[in-house]
Amino acid sequence: MFRRYYQKVFCMDWIFVSRRTPAKSRPAERGATLIMFTMLTAMVLIPMVGLAIDGSVLYWTKAKLSAAVDAAALAVGRDLSSDSTTTAQTYVYANLPQGWLGTSYTPAPTALVQNDTPTQGTRRVTVSASVTVPLYFMRILGQPSAVVSASGVSCR
Repeated sequence: MFRRYYQKVFCMDWIFVSRRTPAKSRPAERGATLIMFTMLTAMVLIPMVGLAIDGSVLYWTKAKLSAAVDAAALAVGRDLSSDSTTTAQTYVYANLPQGWLGTSYTPAPTALVQNDTPTQGTRRVTVSASVTVPLYFMRILGQPSAVVSASGVSCR
């Protein structure tokens, strides 16, 4: 009767309200959702979290290295009398020590001093440094470390 009412009023015989009973689960199918969720977590979410952690460590190292190189460039540009490479290395190592989070300097930091025009007295100092950063989660995929580089320039 309920179906006839819908057919007469709306002229749509494809609308039919039915109440389905839920499907009964078989004993062999129980727990499949748990296994699929575990596989999804292990294969997708854990590598994504690991990549985020390694990327954060690289970004943090890049920020500290840039600050250290900028400080060294300002120090070398200000100090006209001493050896520029020694001063640059002292300031870089003071701001980003060797071994911080397992880092190591690939080559030692270098300072390049250019006297652009001797008559105007302009001095341009460029300090460059590179650090090898160990990766924690990406070594599972065959990438044990990454190199982060920075350079700073000061003119006086």
